[in-house]
Amino acid sequence: MRMRRKRNLEPRMDACAALLVARGKPIKNLKEAALTYRALVDYGDLFGNGNPVELEVGCGNGGFIAQLAVRRPDTNFIAVEVCTNVVLTAMERIKAENIPNVRFLNVPAEILPCYIPAYSVARIYLNFSTPLPEAGREKQRLTSDRFLAIYKMLLTDGGTIEQKTDSAPFFDYSLRKYRENGFTVRDVTRDLHNSAYAQENIVTEYEANFSSKGMPIYRAVAQYHQENPMKFTYFMPTKIICGRDCVAEQGNLMKDLGKSALIVTGRSSAKNGALGDVLSALETNGQTATVYDRVTPNPTVACVREGVALLKSAGADFVVAIGGGSPMDAAKAIATLAVQDRTDEEIFAGGYAPVALPMAHVPTTAGTGSEVTPYSILTNDAKRTKTSITSPAMFPRLAYLDGKYMRDLPAATTVNTALDAFSHAVEGMLSRNATPLSDALARESLRILYPLLPKTSGTLTLEERDTLLYASALAGMTIAQSGTTAVHGMGYSLTYFYNIDHGRANGLLLGATLRLCEKKGVPALQEILSACGDTLDGVCATIDTLLGEREAIPAERLEEFAAAVSEKHIKKSKYEPTAEEVRVIFFTSLRPQK
Repeated sequence: MRMRRKRNLEPRMDACAALLVARGKPIKNLKEAALTYRALVDYGDLFGNGNPVELEVGCGNGGFIAQLAVRRPDTNFIAVEVCTNVVLTAMERIKAENIPNVRFLNVPAEILPCYIPAYSVARIYLNFSTPLPEAGREKQRLTSDRFLAIYKMLLTDGGTIEQKTDSAPFFDYSLRKYRENGFTVRDVTRDLHNSAYAQENIVTEYEANFSSKGMPIYRAVAQYHQENPMKFTYFMPTKIICGRDCVAEQGNLMKDLGKSALIVTGRSSAKNGALGDVLSALETNGQTATVYDRVTPNPTVACVREGVALLKSAGADFVVAIGGGSPMDAAKAIATLAVQDRTDEEIFAGGYAPVALPMAHVPTTAGTGSEVTPYSILTNDAKRTKTSITSPAMFPRLAYLDGKYMRDLPAATTVNTALDAFSHAVEGMLSRNATPLSDALARESLRILYPLLPKTSGTLTLEERDTLLYASALAGMTIAQSGTTAVHGMGYSLTYFYNIDHGRANGLLLGATLRLCEKKGVPALQEILSACGDTLDGVCATIDTLLGEREAIPAERLEEFAAAVSEKHIKKSKYEPTAEEVRVIFFTSLRPQK
């Protein structure tokens, strides 16, 4: 029976135009579609951020996608529905509920590659797709060879399809087709509502109707790894100058950055000699300098605002960062906000233009790797956590690596920063955004860094300090490509609420996370252990020794931290922990108190 056209359809569609990416008509094949439509979505323009993207094919009236988008505000969703009458209902729901992270495609699924960029979708949802049991309609099933080929064009490496259905024959057909098309099938249940997956399940009206009648719901996840691992990009525009007295000997390279520098640092740079070396080099170049040395650990928006104001009053046109992660993070934000004015509410909204004042960084700890990354991590008081902002322009132009500035670094700082670098290399390999080149950098970092970890709590030679700094830079170059994973996302709460050093927070959570990787059979774990030259038990024991006694935290706070972990970090992880697994990591890694 043909569905009756909704009253005032076109005016109502126009009222939802801001949510609608495109409308299209059925096309015979992709070749014809490519000639008719070619409007690939720019996710940054569409959503105004760089969050991961997931797709629901056949969204119906929008009940599922509305609940999912509210549950996971750090993920962007595109809902696909070919029926205009139906998609209108879904769009009006999203508009009425003011849900910002959902957009719609009113097109047939056959032409999705004309709109969705290749290898860009982290997950595809197929909820109660029409089974079409007739033999002659197999090609129209959303899990047929034809559609699976399309999904493989869209999924990221390691991306997944999550399917729910009330049809046992269609479910069995889908499982068979997934395996025939190179997918790995996992998390299969033939009675979803009485399974371990029920707690996180979003129940739609359609689903509730069937369940209320005692009918089982079938659910499975199919994961696909792209066949061409060599398809990747690599961008790292920072020039690295490494070696003893490199600031004094090659400080002339800063001459091209500008006429007047704002030096962003903490109090210790004057004591370790770094500030003096930089000021001397700038003086030799004929450049002026203003020192901003009020950066505190975990820099805030207020700290950055103060730095921007000083930069403008001094007439500075480039930035030099001296210190650990906090001065370098603050410097990047200052260099960016000096030319891109934003309100406090807009700072963490993403979508930065690739413009910033030029920078040179001089790290004085071996851990953050910020001298070779495009990230600035700031305290986000509105969300009560730490949040990353990023732009390609946040890569420093120059990075000077000289271990002599770490000669008198306290043992606790050396341990925590080394754990941070170790976590970067490990997480880089556990990230779904890892590439062959980022993995090569991570393996080399681990090969160099891991044997030095036990020594960081004692006395290190200057040469060993140099080696740590080099390994930290390699780990930074790794995450500049791959990003970090759920370990960092979990650690931010420990730092924000309990002032636990960032590197130590990562170290506290890393052992339990590696154990989870072993349980889930994540292939990258063996590569990590091989690079370290140790067993999983050995790596965990090394971390435990460096950490000493773990912090005691009330159990109710750990529950809150587990619930607050960013979905973006979880979805980027090859081990993709469930809500319960995140909770177990927290409770295993700390000492819960009643």
